[in-house]
Amino acid sequence: MTWKKTWFSYFCWACYLLVTGILAMSLLKNEMQQLGMQGMLAGPVAVLLSFLAGGIVFTVVLVILKHKKKTILPKNVWPAIEGLLFAGLLATGLLLRLYQFPQQMPENIYFDLAKVTADMEPVNIAHGAGRLYVLLLQTLFRLVGNQWMAGVALQMVLQFASAILIYCGVRKISSALPALWTLGFMMLMPSSIEAGFGYHPIFFYLFLYSLGFCLLAGALKSYARGGMRKWPAYIGIILLGFYIGFLTYLDVMGATLLILCVGLFGLIFPKQEGEVKNGDVLTVGLVAGTLAGLFGCFGLEGFIGGNGVLSVINTWEWYFMPRAWDMGVYVALKEMLQSHVAAEIILSIGLVVGVFVFWLRRDKEYQWIWSLMILVAVVFSYSCKAQVYLERGFLLYLWLIVGAGCGIRELFQSKAEEAAEGAYEAQEDTPPVEEPEDQPLTEEKRTVKLIENPLPLPKRHVKKKMGYRIEVPEEQMCYDIEVDPEDDFER
Repeated sequence: MTWKKTWFSYFCWACYLLVTGILAMSLLKNEMQQLGMQGMLAGPVAVLLSFLAGGIVFTVVLVILKHKKKTILPKNVWPAIEGLLFAGLLATGLLLRLYQFPQQMPENIYFDLAKVTADMEPVNIAHGAGRLYVLLLQTLFRLVGNQWMAGVALQMVLQFASAILIYCGVRKISSALPALWTLGFMMLMPSSIEAGFGYHPIFFYLFLYSLGFCLLAGALKSYARGGMRKWPAYIGIILLGFYIGFLTYLDVMGATLLILCVGLFGLIFPKQEGEVKNGDVLTVGLVAGTLAGLFGCFGLEGFIGGNGVLSVINTWEWYFMPRAWDMGVYVALKEMLQSHVAAEIILSIGLVVGVFVFWLRRDKEYQWIWSLMILVAVVFSYSCKAQVYLERGFLLYLWLIVGAGCGIRELFQSKAEEAAEGAYEAQEDTPPVEEPEDQPLTEEKRTVKLIENPLPLPKRHVKKKMGYRIEVPEEQMCYDIEVDPEDDFER
């Protein structure tokens, strides 16, 4: 993929800087107040300390990377290390969840709604993701009974599957380092571990969301390598749009995937001279598929429920359209991080490092798309109303983790890796030669074409003709002479 730095990259960096500063001020302000700093001074001091710590980490790592000896490892070593880290993080996350497993069943409204009883009523939840989650729990309880442990096991399976899909998607678009960084936070973060023990549609929706993200990342990688040019690709991108429309119907945060795709198709892969790109066509197909999927879900729900399509659209609009700047997500995100100071400090330093690494390269920048996703997630999270059904702070937190991981990745990327990656990108950006399909071979293609001999040819041989001094006429050229049989040649 080509990640050329444009004016839009600077805009995304400015937004990233603003979000990082606000986040550092809001998260570390309480720590400053606990240290005895009161009043309005605590916020700016928290921002200065965050950027100072990030700058120190940035400088120290650069100095270490500059003076360390280059070690060349075999190519198959890095995948082995990545595989070990991947398996180790998953195993550690599983052990932590088993160790901290609660002994008592807490009260939960979703468990009460999903219980299979003789007088159970139909699920009456307007939020699409919450309604499907309750239906999934009811299906599980019909198979195994009303077991609280079964629902928790389902939560853990959805959580691990979401983490693996997010890992695959980030790795396809960026690289292994931010993918492992994100997986580590999702597996080891205490708030993530605690959230898996309760009944909530967040992990069910996160699984559907991460599946769409992984499919979209695969399509983008195929497009960057010269694929996505034939009619099956167009059908696939329209079906992917249908799926994003379905996610948007369940919760409006699904539309962030559409913004990710439009940004990558439209800005990362610009058209160049002599190169044919179909990103515009794919973007239009994806947007059309998303709208068709969204309104198709509206029509299907209106037909099944008998309430009419307009009633369904009005309900969805009441839940998800912007009303006012809601601070519920800010409070949820603040509580999620401030209860775990170590994770808060690591994430803040990672985000601040991303501010500095933007200026490491003149013509390339690998972080702008994640900065755009953070900005869009902030706008969607704070401006939508239905906060009680889906903890949107968790999805915003996810994109903050990915953005910080990409900043760390740029910091640790050596010049040799950058040069090798540039050669690989140049090879990828070369448009493949497309040969016409189903054309019969002509006589010219069947014949063997010989190359021209570069060596000088010998002189051409000319036959010599024997000549005589006396020219004998043709009539005298008679050699059939009769010989007398009695002639004695010995005499």
